[in-house]
Amino acid sequence: MGGHKRLPFVGRASERTVLRRALLSCLAGSGALVLVEGEAGIGKTRLCEEILAEELSQGVLVSSATCRPATRAIPYAALSALLRSAIDKMSPAKKSGASLGLQALEGVLHLKDGPPVEQLPPEAMLADAVSEFFRRLSDHQPVVVFLDSAELLDEPSARVLAVLADRSPGRKMFVLLCGRDLRTAAPDVKRLRAQLLLSDAEHVRMPRLDDAEVMKLITRAVHGPSDAGRARLVKAAQGLPLYLAGELAGPASFGSDVPPTVQVLVEEINAQLDSEEQELVQMLALSPGRGIAPEALTEALFDGGKKLDEITRLAAGIPLIKLESGPPERWVLRHPAYAQVLSEIIAETERQRMRRKLTAALRNHGRDPVVLAEQCLALRNEIDGDELAGVLAAAAECHDASYEDIVQFLTELLALPVLHNDQRSRQLRYEQLAAAQQQLGDLEGADASLSRALEQEAVVRTPGGDLASARVQIGLTSWETGKYAPVSGQLPDPSGIDLPLFHDPSYRAVMKLLWCSRHGTADQTRSAAAEATSCSQFGKKGQAAAMMGRSVEAALDGAYRQAAFHARDARAAARASNQVDLRILASLLIFRFAPLTGGVGLATEAAEEMLAESEAMGLPTPQYATHIWLSILRHLQGNLTAAEQHRQLASLSAAASASARTQAKTALLAALLQAERGEFARAGASLAAAQRSYAKGIEDDAQLYSLALYAKAVVSVQLGDGKPHILPDTLQLWGTYPQTIAMLPFLSGLAALRQGDMRLAASRIDELKGHQVESPALAALGFRLQGLVALQRGDVQVAGESLRVAADSLDQFGLRLYAAQTRLEWAETLPDAQLAGDTVGRLLEYFGSQQVGWWLQRTRRLARRHRIPETRVRRDGAILTQRQADVVRLAVEGLSNAEIASRLFLSERTVETHLHAAYSRLNIASRIGLTAWAMENLPNLSTGTDTEPGP
Repeated sequence: MGGHKRLPFVGRASERTVLRRALLSCLAGSGALVLVEGEAGIGKTRLCEEILAEELSQGVLVSSATCRPATRAIPYAALSALLRSAIDKMSPAKKSGASLGLQALEGVLHLKDGPPVEQLPPEAMLADAVSEFFRRLSDHQPVVVFLDSAELLDEPSARVLAVLADRSPGRKMFVLLCGRDLRTAAPDVKRLRAQLLLSDAEHVRMPRLDDAEVMKLITRAVHGPSDAGRARLVKAAQGLPLYLAGELAGPASFGSDVPPTVQVLVEEINAQLDSEEQELVQMLALSPGRGIAPEALTEALFDGGKKLDEITRLAAGIPLIKLESGPPERWVLRHPAYAQVLSEIIAETERQRMRRKLTAALRNHGRDPVVLAEQCLALRNEIDGDELAGVLAAAAECHDASYEDIVQFLTELLALPVLHNDQRSRQLRYEQLAAAQQQLGDLEGADASLSRALEQEAVVRTPGGDLASARVQIGLTSWETGKYAPVSGQLPDPSGIDLPLFHDPSYRAVMKLLWCSRHGTADQTRSAAAEATSCSQFGKKGQAAAMMGRSVEAALDGAYRQAAFHARDARAAARASNQVDLRILASLLIFRFAPLTGGVGLATEAAEEMLAESEAMGLPTPQYATHIWLSILRHLQGNLTAAEQHRQLASLSAAASASARTQAKTALLAALLQAERGEFARAGASLAAAQRSYAKGIEDDAQLYSLALYAKAVVSVQLGDGKPHILPDTLQLWGTYPQTIAMLPFLSGLAALRQGDMRLAASRIDELKGHQVESPALAALGFRLQGLVALQRGDVQVAGESLRVAADSLDQFGLRLYAAQTRLEWAETLPDAQLAGDTVGRLLEYFGSQQVGWWLQRTRRLARRHRIPETRVRRDGAILTQRQADVVRLAVEGLSNAEIASRLFLSERTVETHLHAAYSRLNIASRIGLTAWAMENLPNLSTGTDTEPGP
C-alpha cells in the first residue's frame, strides 16, 4: 500500500522465528508451508518481506505475486503472475528452457512466438506442469513461492497451488501464503487453507502490536515527538502499522483528513463488494460510531426479509466491519476513518434515504436508546422537538451511555426550546451534565454547568434525590480546580472572592472559611472563622456553619481536640437539618483535625461516610479526594496495603483527569508509601514525576506543599541524608493535610539526631511533648525521639522506658506503623531475659503482612540474635530462570514493564509473563512483595536506613 514513508520494523519476534525456521527447512531440502493471516494493515506483507530480505535468504529464488480485486475473476491470474515472477529472475540461458517440454504452461504464460493458445489445457495437466516447473527450479536453488493478498486468489489458481503445496515436501521449496482471513474467501481458496493446516503447515495469526511496541515504532520513526504527541499516535495506531503510517504521512493531497493509506484500502475493498454488501457497509458508515445491533440492522436494510443468521454470515465476510461482543452485540466499522471514506462514496440522496430508513428501524426496534439518539440528532431538522427531547433524555439515562455520550445528549437537550420554561427539569439536567463533566475531568465545564443549575428558581432538592445539593458540587469543584488559588505566589484578598451564586450566607461563610484555611494566612483564616461562627444568628440552619467556624478557631489556637469535637458536632447538626453539602464539608474538617488528637478512627469513619455518599451521588471529585484522604489515614493507621489500594483508586481518577494537580497529588502519595516500604528508587522517581506534573511549582500550592514536605522528609530521613531544617517557616501552613505537617517535627528531630545536632533534636522533643494535652499522638512521637537520643548517648535504661511509653501511646491512638517501629526500637534495648518472644513474633507478622522490607529484616536480625524462631512460609525455595531473575532485578529497581522490555529487548507482554511466573515461584502476590523478597535474597541491593543507630 503506497502513500507513506516506509516505517521501521519492530517486534514480531515469534512470527519471525516461525518464518526463519521454515526457510531453514527449505534450505535443508525438507520443504515448508506457512500461512500468515491477520487483519488489514497489521503488517503481514512487511513481515514476509523482512524475512525474505535477510541474509539467510541470499541465493533463494523468490517467486512472488500479489492478488488484486480486479483479477479475482480471471482464471489463473495469480498462477501466471507467480510463474512470470520466477522466469523474470532467471538468467537468459535458463529462461529459454524454463518450460521445455511443459506445453501446458504455454496456455498460461504464452512464452513462444505466434498466436496465443485459444483453449486452456486440462487442469490436471496444468497442475502437473506447474509442479514440474518448480521442481526443476528447486533442483538448482532453493525456491520461495510467495503469494500475497491470498484472500483475493482466483479459484483455478487455488486448485493448482493446492497440488504444488502437496508436492513440496522433500524439495527445496517454501510455499508462503499471506492474507487477511481465508475462511471468508472463495470456496476453493478456503479448501486450500484447510489443506495447508491439515498438512501441518505453520499457521501465523498476527495480533495487533501492543502499546509498548507501537511506542518503540514511533520513537524510531519520528524524531522527538512530545509525550502528548506519542500518546496521540499510540491511540490513533490502534496497534496497526497501517494506521500509524497514515497518521505520520498526514492528510491526503485532496484535503481529506483520512490518511491516504486508509483511503486506498477502503476504496479497494468497497470496489469488490456486491450491492448488498455495499449497502450494509454504507449503512454502518452513516450510523452512530457505537454501531448497530444485528437485529436492527436486519430490519433497516432488508425489512425483515432476511433472517438474522443470513445477515450475520453476509457481514462476516466483509473486511471493513466486525462484530463487537456485548452485551449487546453490535456490528461496527473496524476503524473510525472508514466512515469518512465511505461517506464520500455515497451520493447525498442515497445518504438521506439510508438515514431515514435506519432511524425508523431503530425507533421500531427500541432496544438501543443511545444509537437511536445519535441517529435522531443526525436528522434533527426532520424530527419533532418533543419527540427528540424524549429520545435524548432516555439516552442520557441509559446505563450503556458513556460520559461523552451523556455530555453530548444533555447539551443538545438543554438547547431545545421545549425545555426553556421548565426550570425544575433544567436544574436536574444541568446537575447531571456537571456530574458527567467531572467524570471526564472537565472541571471547568462542570463548574459552569453547576452555576447554570443554581440560576434556576427551583434550587431546593428533596433529601432522597440522586444528587446532593448543587452547592456542594460547585464548592468542591471550585476548590479542586484551584479556581481561587494564588497567582505567582500572591494570595488574593478573601473578601474579594466572587461568590454571587451562594445566596445562603451561612454556606457562603463556610466556603470562604475552607478556602482561607487552604490558601490564606492565619489572620485571614481567623477572620473567616469569626464570620462563620456568627452564622448562629440564622437559627437552626446556621448552627453547622457556626460550629465549623469554632472548629477552625480552636485549631488556630492549637486546641486540636476541641477542633475535632466542634467538627463532629457540625456534622451532626448538618445531618439533623438535612444540609447534605455542609455535612460533607464538616467531614472534611474532621479528617483534618481528628488525627492530630489521636482520633484516627473518627476521621476514617467520616471519610468512609463521605466516600459512600459521593459514590451514591456520582460525584467524581469528592470520590477522588476522599480516596486520597483514606490513603493517608490508612497509612497513619499502619495499614499500608489498604493505603496503596486507595491510592490506586485515586490514581485511576487522576489518570482520566486533565488536572495536573490531581496527578501530582497521587504521585506524592505514591512516593510516601514507597518510602515507607523501603522502595527508595521508586519514591525518588515519584517525587520527580510530581514535580514534572505540576509545572506551576508545588511550593506555591499549600495543599500539595504539605504533602510534598512529608513525603520528601520520609524519603530523606530513611535514606539518612535528611537535613535537620526540613520544616517550613510556619506550621500554620495546613493545606488540606495538617496531620502531615504535624509529623514534620519528629522527622526533623530524627534528621538532627543522625547529623549529631543534639540541640536541635532536644528542641524538637520539647516541641512535640508540648502537645501532650491537645495532641497526645504527637507527644508520643516526642517520647520516641527522646528515647532515640538517650540511646545515642548510651543511656539504655532511659531510652527503653521512653520508647516503651511511646509505643504504648502510639498503639492507643491507632498509629500502628509508628507504634510497631517504636516497639522494635524498645525491644532492641532489652536483655535476653526480658525480651518476650511473642512481642517479636507479632512484629514479624505485622511487618511481613505490610511488606515493610527494611523493618522486617531488622526484626529478623533481632529474632536471630535472641534465638527466637520465626514461623513463616519461605519464599525463596523456588529457583528462577536466568531471564526471570533479570526481569526481577530490574523490577525491584523500580523500572516499569515498558522500561524493562526496552532494556532486555523483550515485549511488554513477555515481561508481564516472567513477572507472574516469578510471583508464583516465590509465593508472593505483587511487586511490593517482590521488593520485600529481593531485599532479603538478592545481593547488592540498597536497603536504605531507618532509626537503627550506626556503628
